[in-house]
Amino acid sequence: DEPGQSAAASCIEHFADLNIKNLVLPEKDANDMLTSGRSDELRRLVTEAIARLPDDILDGRSMWQLVITEPPMSPISYPWIELNKTLRGIRTGEVVVFTSESGMGKSTICREIAYHIMRTHKRKVAYIALEESPRRTALSIMGLHLNRVIHQDEVSKMCEAVLKDAFDATVGNGLFYALDHCGPIDTDALLKKLELLVTELGCSYIFLDHLTLAVSDCSDSDLVRAIDSLAGKLITSTRRNDFCLFVVSQLRKTT
Repeated sequence: DEPGQSAAASCIEHFADLNIKNLVLPEKDANDMLTSGRSDELRRLVTEAIARLPDDILDGRSMWQLVITEPPMSPISYPWIELNKTLRGIRTGEVVVFTSESGMGKSTICREIAYHIMRTHKRKVAYIALEESPRRTALSIMGLHLNRVIHQDEVSKMCEAVLKDAFDATVGNGLFYALDHCGPIDTDALLKKLELLVTELGCSYIFLDHLTLAVSDCSDSDLVRAIDSLAGKLITSTRRNDFCLFVVSQLRKTT
């Protein structure tokens, strides 16, 4: 029971240097097992008890429930039914990567997801677009609401009321944040921005477009190493701060 678990935890702290094993009984305690005629089972459980390990080290013998239990379907969905079924919704603590050659629609997919999260689920999103201005990002997402592409040089020719309606429904709805930065960005600075967006502004869904550009100031020989290092830190950040990070990554054509 809970008091017993608490007492056991206190004992473990005092005898940390000993070979401690973790034993979970099917009844309240050993005495109850003996009085109910389960002495042989108790003996077997004691013999097979698993050594107590640090919380982040798992003994495979204790992982049965972990293996057979499917992760729950997230209530935050993708805008596409089959993708949502396959990925079981959008889950925090994960990194989702869209990768292909340029011009294949990776950024468009991300904008569609961001728009869907805001409009359908009323959740905050943040956009870090390193190869375009915040204005262009905003117009692209507003265009999704209007179901048309809004070119930067045609805004003055459009009906202001229509634009304002699209603005209020998307980037002006209090659920959207954007980082005003173009080009490569220092890794530590990026991680701090992500943490601020999550912990201070409440953004649980963040888009980084794109990963390669973030470290593009490295030489070609160091680029792969820099991408691997950044990717590892991004994964750690999503798990520690419990947010979902959507990442666009460009594939380079080989000669």
